[in-house]
Amino acid sequence: MGQDRGQSEQALREDRILDAAGELLVRFGYKRITVEDIANRADVGKGTVYLHWKTKDELLAELLLREVAEVTGELVASMQADPAGVLLHRMTAASFLAIMQRPLARALYTRDLDTLGKLATTDAAGLATRRQRADGYFDDYLDLLRTHGLLRTDIDRQSLTYSLRAVGAGFFISEQVLPPQLREMSLQRKAASLAEVIRLALEPAGEPDPDHLRAAAPHAIELFDRMRLECDPGARTPAPLRRE
Repeated sequence: MGQDRGQSEQALREDRILDAAGELLVRFGYKRITVEDIANRADVGKGTVYLHWKTKDELLAELLLREVAEVTGELVASMQADPAGVLLHRMTAASFLAIMQRPLARALYTRDLDTLGKLATTDAAGLATRRQRADGYFDDYLDLLRTHGLLRTDIDRQSLTYSLRAVGAGFFISEQVLPPQLREMSLQRKAASLAEVIRLALEPAGEPDPDHLRAAAPHAIELFDRMRLECDPGARTPAPLRRE
């Protein structure tokens, strides 16, 4: 019981430090914050921060991993509530909304170098490595949709992936260069536009086959949950994927 309480207190302290780091990172940017600033914001000693992380970069990289895990967790929850959410256009729109409504996730996905500094390219705390492994599960998700007839098969897999990545990146990065009247569009309208582009470009015409959707949904949800676990700094190694 005492050990569990100690672990719980440690986890709460880590979360408090990460929350403080996130507030400062969004407000001031990577170059202008120090471990001492983070400790003061979290109301802990500087040495306490170093008990959990060796460097500022490791702390902030873990913060970004937590942010990605939380966004992915939102997607998993929405898919569990409505299995049609695993469709690519629905998932892409939900992801866009979740990211753009979170300042730190938005900085990460729009490559905001003023905020992130060298965190955009670092592999501290396994940031780049874990995100690459999560990308592998995303590729498995695309293959799953293709297998069940929920993505076009008349274009090759690499071209489909390139088109998806390019369109998605465009919607994120264009926020920095859009004229004011377009920047002021609601996020919901922007997400709906993104969904429509993806649906028309990459999914078969017509309504998806309900049987194919029911068959694909649990496996798609499992893949996204593995993406979440891959980016969750406190998660244990996930169990092997279930195969039919």
